[in-house]
Amino acid sequence: MTNDGTIPNETNHREAELFESISHPTRIEILYALHEGSFGFAALKRKVGLSSSGNLQHHLSKLSTLVITDTHGDYMLSDEGREAIYAIGSVRKRIKRKQGTDPLIVLVTTLVYYLIQMNLPFITGTVNPMTPISALVGSVAFGLIFYLVFSYAMNRALDTIEDEKDSIAN
Repeated sequence: MTNDGTIPNETNHREAELFESISHPTRIEILYALHEGSFGFAALKRKVGLSSSGNLQHHLSKLSTLVITDTHGDYMLSDEGREAIYAIGSVRKRIKRKQGTDPLIVLVTTLVYYLIQMNLPFITGTVNPMTPISALVGSVAFGLIFYLVFSYAMNRALDTIEDEKDSIAN
């Protein structure tokens, strides 16, 4: 970062090249295969499930800064390739986390709220014909509000944790 707080154009260019190199699912699959170990060309082609040697060669050329060859000619990850795997893994964790338990927690909480709303009038002796409807409407409203608040709070907390991990790593 420069003194005026901007990122040098050279850094932007390197980052753009990185994103371009991992912008295809096959390339990500190649990186994950090489994360398991080094492979010769034919073995890597089988591991990734490609039938065309030209196709693999094309993707390897796009991964030139992330994939290198060892002294035996086997392909392996460079240091930048391992960092790319880490970055892709972070994105995958974030996506998985967002698809994870939020809906289940909201559903269970909403059902508990509904049960309380249905049983409270019986306990207090204020049961009327509208009790089931008001409990249902109240629970749906509660569930929506709870989902919004819970999702926002969880995302903020997880973003804070990720930021702290990034600051420690740097």
